[in-house]
Amino acid sequence: MNTVTKVIAVFLSCAFVKFFVEKNRITYPVALDTNAKAAMLYKVVGVPLNVVLE
Repeated sequence: MNTVTKVIAVFLSCAFVKFFVEKNRITYPVALDTNAKAAMLYKVVGVPLNVVLE
């Protein structure tokens, strides 16, 4: 099984996420979910949360 690390920033502004990613030199993919549509789809009730998709 291949593992892919991705982060989804829920309810955070683009400017804040960009600042955080640059400050911490994050090199893995980061997506924005500013209106929490993905969080609702996957029934996120707290963070951090790990989701395994097959």
